[in-house]
Amino acid sequence: MQSGAFEVGALDYSVWELDSKAGKIDSPQVAVIWESPTFPDYQWTVRADVDTVYGAGFKDQLRATLLAIDDPTILAQFGRSKFIPASNADYRPIEEVARATDLLN
Repeated sequence: MQSGAFEVGALDYSVWELDSKAGKIDSPQVAVIWESPTFPDYQWTVRADVDTVYGAGFKDQLRATLLAIDDPTILAQFGRSKFIPASNADYRPIEEVARATDLLN
């Protein structure tokens, strides 16, 4: 956008912050016009029939195992210091943005 090749674009906040700190942002040429809401970055999804396939309670054991990961090397691959449980409701902001931008109807 800064070069004038585009009128509007999307940028990850970490890129914006790094470029801003490095003095690469020409403020009169570029401005933040909208920020998406905070939303979960990662998720794991398991088949609905996993308890039937692997035995009763497998889904709960899997969840507990993932949430118990405390190895910094593994967590660093996700840019996290820990994993937290999530619910479907946590992803509502993504759905709302998708509806507002006509990506989901």
